[in-house]
Amino acid sequence: MSGRTAAHAGTATVDIFYKSISIYFELFNYLHLGAFHGWHTQTQDPGNPWSLFGGEVKVLFLCTGNSCRSQMGEILLRRLRPAWQVHSAGLEAHGLNPVMLQVMADGGKLPVDLHSKTLDDLQAAGHPLESFDTVVTLCGDARDRCPVLPGTVLHEHWGLPDPATFFGSEREILGHFRRVRDDLSHRMRHWVGSRP
Repeated sequence: MSGRTAAHAGTATVDIFYKSISIYFELFNYLHLGAFHGWHTQTQDPGNPWSLFGGEVKVLFLCTGNSCRSQMGEILLRRLRPAWQVHSAGLEAHGLNPVMLQVMADGGKLPVDLHSKTLDDLQAAGHPLESFDTVVTLCGDARDRCPVLPGTVLHEHWGLPDPATFFGSEREILGHFRRVRDDLSHRMRHWVGSRP
């Protein structure tokens, strides 16, 4: 092989090498800064590795009887983030509180599939605890008695008074339910707004 031919072959090899490196870094930037960033901002929960793989966000609100507070949480977040999977449950099922339904109807039409359910009911319906991104407990009883959560599930605790325990006139009771609803809505909007 002549010196000119060898030099040309060497130059071509170097060119191919640098082109390969360039393509590699372009692909890396796309995957890491583009697609990965898109997955992160849309679906990732901080510290939750499951959400790196895409899919919709799945949230559970948990209280003692799935009668008032956790139902409020489910209704509010379904209105705020309709693309998310939002569920509620109780350690027990006490039925839907009629005053809760009345104050939640203030903000719009109620979901037709609302019903009081337990964690066992959710699991039987295909929603075990480990399938959720975040579990939000709304009372100390639910926080203390909640089953141990897998490391992939985030836990938020927003302690709220039980509006069903308040006594007074009809107007006073409605006012108390609305204060709990509005407090929950405020915390929820702050939490949703702080997500990546």
